[in-house]
Amino acid sequence: MTTSETERLQWAADLEGARFVASMMHRQTAIAVDNPRPFVASAQQALLETPMGRLVRNYDQQAAIHGTPLGRAVAKPVEFVRSLLTRPQPLMTDQVNADGAAIVQAIDRALSDLSKLDDASDSLEDVVAALERDYLLSLTVTLTGHNVLTGRLAEWEKGGGGDFLDVASLRLVADEGVGRVHMRYVRSATDAGITTFVIGSGMESLDRYPPLQYMLYSQWFTYIYDLWEERYRERIAIAHGMAPDGNPWRRSDIRNNLFGDIRNIRNDVVHKRGEVDASANNTRLTWFENSENIEPQPEQMLSLAALFPRDELLTAPVRPEPGKRTEIPWTVAPELVDDVKRRALDLGMTKAQKREIGIEALQLWLDAHPC
Repeated sequence: MTTSETERLQWAADLEGARFVASMMHRQTAIAVDNPRPFVASAQQALLETPMGRLVRNYDQQAAIHGTPLGRAVAKPVEFVRSLLTRPQPLMTDQVNADGAAIVQAIDRALSDLSKLDDASDSLEDVVAALERDYLLSLTVTLTGHNVLTGRLAEWEKGGGGDFLDVASLRLVADEGVGRVHMRYVRSATDAGITTFVIGSGMESLDRYPPLQYMLYSQWFTYIYDLWEERYRERIAIAHGMAPDGNPWRRSDIRNNLFGDIRNIRNDVVHKRGEVDASANNTRLTWFENSENIEPQPEQMLSLAALFPRDELLTAPVRPEPGKRTEIPWTVAPELVDDVKRRALDLGMTKAQKREIGIEALQLWLDAHPC
């Protein structure tokens, strides 16, 4: 039975975290081996909230791996960790020291066993699920990223603490200094205007788009676009297997309207200083008109959670028509370019023939380096 790379990496990370805690615990209790001291119940209970406790919980919650090669590799260190977590009191530091050493050794063996398991490519469902998790987690962070600042602003407006936000500690302090921002700038960055009721005319508003909101939301579009382009498009293409024409799917074959819209918004943020251009042509995220500013509203960002295109990404792609030509992403010596131009001139090549030189060179390289 094979194990996907994603599963292997997830369990290796869990094991490494538990190993770190066990190693630190072993070192800290080594000084008391000859003169054992009580390892109190509260300290033992606290281990449940460390990576050691999480390792046991993750194993217990994933019954599907029990009895598989992956499960057997993980089971032994889980057994040692569980033994320590459930030892009856009174518990002494010499026993904890011995348990820590045993856990470290068991995890080292497990990591070695994991590295020897037969590989399997991640299934399409696994890859899409991983993208969805990253998409939703990053969206959650974006939508809650202002919470701490909002709390500090409320504290400052009530007269608590000082007038400066210490960025490293996120505390209000009295004195100006490096890494500190006056709270009036925080208030300005979070100011969304004001709405009030006027007798005789109803609700009146002074609208203002908070700069902090733009920072958070624009960063999400940039991040998720890069995640899609650099980490997932090719993985999804590979997971789809072979195309009907007998050739593997390419990264460029994996296209999606939502991620195309995200690209447009990202490009307007990065290249147009937040002015709507490409995103005016969006088909899913039709939030903006041409020449407006990119100013997503909270309810629009919240709607993204329900828009993840899971079913579309699980559906077999369609090979697009050959796209526009792209520049070769490698540099060459200018002398070589001059030699090629001179040879093309000597051969009397037309402009159309010259345009094929790069394709011919790359195809020759592929032929010389078969898989």
